[in-house]
Amino acid sequence: TERMRIDSSGNVAIGTATLGSNAKFEVKSTTGAINSATIRINGGETTTGAINTGSTLLFTGHDGSNERDFGSVFAGKENGTSGNRASYLAFGTRPNGGSVTERMRIDSAGRLLVGSNSNGAAEKFTVHNGSDASNIVAITGADQTSEYLGLGIENGIPTISAGGAGSTSASLKFRTANNGAENERMRIDSSGRLLVGTS
Repeated sequence: TERMRIDSSGNVAIGTATLGSNAKFEVKSTTGAINSATIRINGGETTTGAINTGSTLLFTGHDGSNERDFGSVFAGKENGTSGNRASYLAFGTRPNGGSVTERMRIDSAGRLLVGSNSNGAAEKFTVHNGSDASNIVAITGADQTSEYLGLGIENGIPTISAGGAGSTSASLKFRTANNGAENERMRIDSSGRLLVGTS
């Protein structure tokens, strides 16, 4: 039975005779689980068990002059303790003039860390900006150019902003649920007035 094919264009197919989506390499298998592999990338030749040892998937393209590495996914060991298998998954991108740098990490506890590679607290989501800014995280709705909810640290003070770009005015609304029904309880309007029980 055929197991692998290298076609006349140099494309490699394993478990199939055809490749989809213009792929240069394809492996076809049955559906597995989160811990069973279709493709396994193994960095086990490094046997120290040291922190930050693991395997990398590197994505490369052409910048118009030369081939360059653009991004990566790295699965690594969180600690240097022998036999401890706690691990993380890190995602990297490359700035102009720099090298591929970690931007986001999912640690062994399932916490999402953006701009940081450590979290000593219990938060499931951490964003590290590197400097204070009034809007480090922005949440937008249907209109991505005017109203937004901003979260940040401004001059050392935690800040929540009901933002409005250009000439847009925005209020900040607070809601609670009673028997599953959410209703507005308080509002700070665009003039800074505190409205309770009324809008």
